[in-house]
Parts: sequence; C-alpha cells; structure tokens
Amino acid sequence: MGNGLSRRSFKNSEEYIYPSVLSAARSGCIKATARFLARNPPPDVNQVDLDGNTALMLASRHGRKEIVAMLLAHQQSPDINHANVNDDTVLTSLIGTSQRHTKIAAMLLINSLPTSTTPTTVVTPLSLLQ
Repeated sequence: MGNGLSRRSFKNSEEYIYPSVLSAARSGCIKATARFLARNPPPDVNQVDLDGNTALMLASRHGRKEIVAMLLAHQQSPDINHANVNDDTVLTSLIGTSQRHTKIAAMLLINSLPTSTTPTTVVTPLSLLQ
C-alpha cells in the first residue's frame, strides 16, 4: 500500500475490523466505539444496518452496558423510539432476548424520561413502550 501501512497492519487496524459504530457496538468493542464517538464530525448514532437496527439496539440486545452508556451520553442522543424492520424498538427488542438485561432496560427507561415533567404528566414504563 502506498500510504506507509503494510497490508498486515491495515488488516489488524480497528477501522478494518470495525468499519462503523454499528459493528463496534454489535461486537462489544468499547475502545473502537469510543473512538468512533470521539470523531469530528461525530458519527450518526442513529444510522441503521440492513435490518433497521441502530448501534443502541445492537449493543442493548447483546448486553453491552458500557457501550449503551456511551451511546446514551453522546452529544447526539440516540433515538430510543426508532423501530427496525420487525417493528421492534430498543426496549421491545430486549423483551425477546433469552438473557435478562434489566440494568440496560433501566438505563434506557431513565434516559427516556422527560427532563422536566409537569405535575399532570405521569410517566410509567408501560407508557414509555407505547
């Protein structure tokens, strides 16, 4: 390769292994996800794969708590109400997993609460799923 990188070093680089924030989040690579999120300009955290899944959906479904926390704290908040091709949102996709990712579900529910609620607004976990 003419850029000073050998073919071997390119194949071992994180960008070769994780070409997007989606693949880094899916695989659980905290270091690669952090590098993607630190880019300028930052990546679109709501980009989707062929099935309509976002990085947040993939990380949540696979139990990647640290990555879920990074995505929720990112300057461009992920859309937790986005639905994939199966009409699953990040919360409803957790229901179908064989493992119980209760800490991730709690993180998502807390993050989805409005920052300022009026006394007439009642927010329940069930109302957040609707």
